[in-house]
Amino acid sequence: MAGNLTYPNEVFPSDSAVLVLDGTIDSATGLPFVAKGVGPNSTPTYEVQYNRRQQRENGILAAVREGMVVEDGALTVGVYPIRYTLGGVRKCFDGAVNQAIPDDSTRVVYVDSANALQIQASFPTDLTAHLPLATVTSASGVLTITDERPAMMFEVSPVGASANTIPIAPSVHIAGSLSVSVSTIEWPAPFDFTLVSAVGRVATAPVGANLIVDVRLNGTSIFASQAEMISVASSQNQDTSATKNQAVVAGDVLTFEVEQVGTTTAGADLTVVLNGLAATTTI
Repeated sequence: MAGNLTYPNEVFPSDSAVLVLDGTIDSATGLPFVAKGVGPNSTPTYEVQYNRRQQRENGILAAVREGMVVEDGALTVGVYPIRYTLGGVRKCFDGAVNQAIPDDSTRVVYVDSANALQIQASFPTDLTAHLPLATVTSASGVLTITDERPAMMFEVSPVGASANTIPIAPSVHIAGSLSVSVSTIEWPAPFDFTLVSAVGRVATAPVGANLIVDVRLNGTSIFASQAEMISVASSQNQDTSATKNQAVVAGDVLTFEVEQVGTTTAGADLTVVLNGLAATTTI
């Protein structure tokens, strides 16, 4: 936000209009107004009635706190946890503390497409690839924090555009009876996109044990453990449970490793479908 800001001088309601609120409930928020004459000997006491209102008000304010950048002391900032949607994918950033800000500098704070907190000199130019949180300026040990979250809270989509991303679903096929091995089939990404899930389907179902298939990005598994990988159950033909928010950059190479095939009968004729979301500006 730049330039000289103009703030209205909001008029308070009249005394008579305020007095009729005593003991009523504000319908828009559900917050009570404490009645006239309530004191420490009232039932409930003034303290109880006031704290009831504060508790309810705090619940309302909790959503506004999400993603807020605050000063942690000693030229550091903290970030409240936030639930958000980026590129059509629901995500949650768990919050952070003690994030250093260089003195006599200006830094921007945002969450990137991989759900990682970034403190950089400027925001990314692609508005669809990050969640802006704040601009932090430090001068002689003093921090000034400008909240940038309204930029995402009050967005108007372009006319005729219902979303900034489109779904993509490339697939690869591994023919024949499967064996434990790294597939020689490679799929090079032609553009940037976010991989959100991988579906595995076989023409011949595995028997005796699950068929497990890993998806690798430039040689490294995108999954944290085997439990997250494509896993076609014994006597079944398909698995849709392998979900993952994984950023893929144009030129990255996806490969596939068969880690388990079944014991009595090995699965055969495997098709892997990569479900993703790509920014409309990249295609």
